[in-house]
This record gives sequence, C-alpha cells and structure tokens, in this order.
Amino acid sequence: MSKVRRYSYSNARAKRLYAELLKPSQLEEIMHLKDVSSILNYIYKTSYSKYIDAAASRVNQDDKLALIDYAVSLSISDAYRKLRAALPIDILDQYYIIFDKPDIDNISLMISSKLYGIDSSIVLRRIIETRNIKMELVRQIINESNVSSLIRRLKESINDRFVLRILDSISNKQDVLIADQLDSYYYKELSKLIVRAKSEDLDTAKLIKYMLEAYNIRILIRSKLYHISQELISSLLIQNAITKGDSLNRLIAADSIKQLVSNIRSIDLTKALESYEKENKLYPFEVGIDRYIFDKIDKILRVKVFSLSTIVGYLTLKEYETALLRYAIGSKIYNIAEQI
Repeated sequence: MSKVRRYSYSNARAKRLYAELLKPSQLEEIMHLKDVSSILNYIYKTSYSKYIDAAASRVNQDDKLALIDYAVSLSISDAYRKLRAALPIDILDQYYIIFDKPDIDNISLMISSKLYGIDSSIVLRRIIETRNIKMELVRQIINESNVSSLIRRLKESINDRFVLRILDSISNKQDVLIADQLDSYYYKELSKLIVRAKSEDLDTAKLIKYMLEAYNIRILIRSKLYHISQELISSLLIQNAITKGDSLNRLIAADSIKQLVSNIRSIDLTKALESYEKENKLYPFEVGIDRYIFDKIDKILRVKVFSLSTIVGYLTLKEYETALLRYAIGSKIYNIAEQI
C-alpha cells in the first residue's frame, strides 16, 4: 500500500473509531451510576461489548471490576495497534512520542505498584500491551522487590531509545511522585513537537497545545487538593501550554481550589467546582477537562478529512475515556475521590 493510501486509510480508521467513543455526557452518566454492576451493564451497550466478551474468557466473570478493567485495557490497546499498523513509517518515526504514550502509562503503573503495594493481578489487567512492553515481560518482572530492580529489568529488556531515556530520567528517584515526574517528562517531550507540527499540520500543533493545557490544569487542581508545594508543581508544569508566563504563575500561587478555578481562563470549571463542593470528589474536574478536550477536538475533526490531527485527536480522547472509566469504577469500589 502506498504512503498516501496508508495515510488516507489510517484517517478513515480513526474517524470510525472516533464514532465509537463515549461522549462526555455518557461519561458523566457513568460517574453517577450507583455501582460497578451498573457501569458494566451501561458500557456493554456500547462499543465495549466485544472487549467485555473477550475479557470474560480471561478473568473471573463474577468479578465485575476485573471485567471492566481488562476490557478497557483491551480496547485502548486495540486502538493504538490498529492506528500504528495503518500509519506510514515516517509519520510514526516523526511523532513516535504520541504513539509511545501507553509505554509511559505502563511504566507508571508498574512503579506505582511497588510504591503503593498494588496487587500484581490489578497491574496485569491494566497493562496496555505494546511493541516495547509485552505481557510476557510484565509477568516476568512484576514481582521485583523494589522500584530500582524493576527499572533495571525494564532497561535490560527494552531497546526503544525514547523509553530508555524515560527510564534513565527516573533511575535515581525513589519518592512517591515518580509517576507525576514520568508524566511531566512525557509532556515536556511532547511540547517539543509543536514547532514541527506547526510547519506540517497546524491543527496537530493546536491539539498538542490543548493536551498540554489539560495536563497543566489537572496538575494544578491536584496541587490545591493535596497541598503540593509551589516549587514542586512548577517543576512538573509545561511552560509553553496555552496558559503561560505571569498567567500560569498566578494559577500556581492561588491560595485555594476556588481561587484557582476562578483564575483559569482556558477551561470553564465553574460547574465542576460546584459539584466538587457538594460531593468532595475529583471526578467533576476530570469530566470538565474531558469535555474541554472533546469539544476542541470535535471542532477539528468535523472539518478535517486527511490530517494527522484526526489520529492524534482520537488517541487523546481515548486516553481520557480510559482514565475516566477507571476513575469511575475505582470510586464505586473504594467510595473515595480516587486519583487518576
């Protein structure tokens, strides 16, 4: 298949997958369902049905949480696999950071399992299998005793230069914010694509900016909820998102979550704040940020037919959908404002 045909085919595939995504209104409905069984019944009526059926052959069917968890992993893994297979090699080489996002999530998950004592069965059903991190490798190393030995085993088993750079960046860190530092490293690397994208596809550059802004706002909200120091937050934030300079510094210096939300100009989180004050849970902010990203991407995808932004936009929304579904089931199980 020629490069042009492959590119056209990958765009058409992304458009079809985009139509299967859960809308923000559906995700909000899911957040308000009373229990995990209700969530399972709800998403079984969507594109997730085939993944739930596949998950049922691999986990205990009576374990509703495991069924949803594994189905979500199968779904996003399938999305990355299909689009990676359809894209021309030169596009994958130029924008590899975007397609390596599951590797970041996998490494973060495995490290978190050591820091917080997460059971290996949960890790195995949440792993997104990629060309770098296969399930067989995860099974071999998941029982390593600490973060250092886990990272060492990963470095011995992976050849991808970007993933190795990420592992090198955290090799000497042992604190509980390693997952946040991983995300920060990823988005800082992603921000470097803006210049290239501007010259090749302006809409892709815009999408990357939206992604960076959503990341920053999420970090800022968490900093106020969990009283993280301004110095640490400044080191995690991306400086060339939509809100930057003095405007970003004002957000960092906000005394409370209410003052922060009132000063945010890029995303209207007023209703999310009202819900948070009633329920004391994080999800209204997550849904609000998801709605912002969805609306921005939807406007682009409605008019774009042949563009990298179609693919980047879809994958971004799929990442948010995955995170929100896992947030939803976690909050029902533990009845807490689980952190994504």
